[in-house]
Amino acid sequence: HRITILKYEGKEYLIDVGFGPGVVRGLVPFSIDETFAFGETDARIVVNEFSEYVLQSRKRGNVFSSLYTFDLARYTDGDCDAANLYSYLHPKAAFRNKLMVSLILSGETRSIINANYRLSKQGGDAVDTVLDSSEEMRAILDRDYELSLSAEEAVRVWSKVQSF
Repeated sequence: HRITILKYEGKEYLIDVGFGPGVVRGLVPFSIDETFAFGETDARIVVNEFSEYVLQSRKRGNVFSSLYTFDLARYTDGDCDAANLYSYLHPKAAFRNKLMVSLILSGETRSIINANYRLSKQGGDAVDTVLDSSEEMRAILDRDYELSLSAEEAVRVWSKVQSF
């Protein structure tokens, strides 16, 4: 997983655009143990017992949960390729055994995990829909994600989802 530390006008910020539905939407000031508000989500960076940084988030009023740990070492593309080897080669790796699609908008998060579509609106309850077919999955991807699949592609993806 990659993050970016942005240095701007003498301050540092954590930027993460690829963590999925739990990602914080905005620049997180790199300030230890200070809480920052992002809509209905709070975020903070803490240091754990191993002197690693931990990005945490919570929905307003809930307890913080840790999203991931990180350090400030410099990494190359080769480092990331080696680290991600498990994610795309091991037969039990999550990214090989789940369909995961998410779109985080202002006030709304849309996510598909396998045959479950979840629509979470800010300030409201999440609504889950169990997908029943490749046609239904394809229609949601097209309508709610602006992601177009051919009927053949949708059938191929759906057959994988059914095997998970």
